[in-house]
Amino acid sequence: MARAATAEAPARARCESCGTGLSYRAWEQGQTLCRMCVQVGAAPAATFVPVQRTGAPARQRRVAPPPNQDDLIDQLIASLEADAALQPGQSAHPESVRAVLQDIGFGQSSSELPWAAWGFAAGFTLNILVAKYAQMTSGASMGEFLPAFLLGGVVAGAACAGIGWGIAKLRER
Repeated sequence: MARAATAEAPARARCESCGTGLSYRAWEQGQTLCRMCVQVGAAPAATFVPVQRTGAPARQRRVAPPPNQDDLIDQLIASLEADAALQPGQSAHPESVRAVLQDIGFGQSSSELPWAAWGFAAGFTLNILVAKYAQMTSGASMGEFLPAFLLGGVVAGAACAGIGWGIAKLRER
């Protein structure tokens, strides 16, 4: 369907029955009635004639005040609690943790612990080397890098322990 000149575009972007604005997709498809008028099956009662706008809006929209953040948080918590109540098998009991560990096969072979230990040691050592290099090149004191040594070493060690455990699981298959 060919589009009309731009002067007719505002007239085509309105419902022929009630005068409400049509969506771009409806206008693009050549529809002349809004969804409500199509559902009701209304025939056009009057033709919409565009009016020249003077710059002042014909009516002011009333904007609802923004909801209080505490109300939003309370609603979110209530919906999460209601969702948790609907799922009876979901709980943070130690039995569920054991079930997950059994499901992934944790502790089923004797090679898992040594591989995880070596992975932790390698990750911790690698972090110490990187942090020591950073400390030496920056000229900072050892005390300034102590948290980086310890906390970073534990995090890197835990990550490499997980990798070591995964390698042990892959080797046993």
